[in-house]
Amino acid sequence: MPCAYPEAGDRNLENALVSCQNQLEDLLNNSIAVISYFRLFADGTLEQEYFSATSETVFGYTQEELIADKYLWFSKILPEDREKIILPTLKQLLSESKMAIEYRFCDRDENIHWISSTFTSRRSETSDCWIVTSYSMDISKQKQTEVSLQSNEALLSA
Repeated sequence: MPCAYPEAGDRNLENALVSCQNQLEDLLNNSIAVISYFRLFADGTLEQEYFSATSETVFGYTQEELIADKYLWFSKILPEDREKIILPTLKQLLSESKMAIEYRFCDRDENIHWISSTFTSRRSETSDCWIVTSYSMDISKQKQTEVSLQSNEALLSA
């Protein structure tokens, strides 16, 4: 059922707003991807504002943990990927670019996951920062399949 938009004077306006918010939360929290939102400042610092509930499935940490510790997400990216992929991406987001990247992330059990993320950013003059929205999925199974295919191709060509 789509969100209804009653007239401003309608006494059901608050109920309609709550219904729309509930539908949006349901959509975000039942996706196979993590939707997140953070502020990016010119000096490269991040302020995590939101992670959907699916963050525990994809990253291995709850949304509360990722928001409470503003360094957690960044610190769990493998150092090589942090330097070669994440830092250049953050710099490009300052130009309000849309970026799609793949990187490795280490969960609380030290398992490494391949993550595919798409970022979009827009400048917020009032907050003096860039508002960044991301859509992230665990693509570890696809990466394992790629490695197996490459290995089989190498065997066949030998």
